[in-house]
Amino acid sequence: MEFTKKTQKERIEIDSIVAKCWSIHEEYGGYEYNDQMVYQLDGLGCSMEECECDEDVEHMLSEAKEVLKYFVWVKNIRELIENEPPQIYC
Repeated sequence: MEFTKKTQKERIEIDSIVAKCWSIHEEYGGYEYNDQMVYQLDGLGCSMEECECDEDVEHMLSEAKEVLKYFVWVKNIRELIENEPPQIYC
């Protein structure tokens, strides 16, 4: 497979996104979102294996960015839950 320099940069960016997703999973995984996070990581891996040309990598970068949004969302929810202030009136 021969990729252009632009595509090689995009592949590096995709690798960075995947690493961020794994890092978020390791820190915030578990609980109710764990299975979906694992499905997303598996999907990213499968999609990466199927990249055979420049257009595939461009699409993969877009896909990886969307998956990262999900992981950041899970991280934000978990941080909110873990930092819930006490309730005064019950």
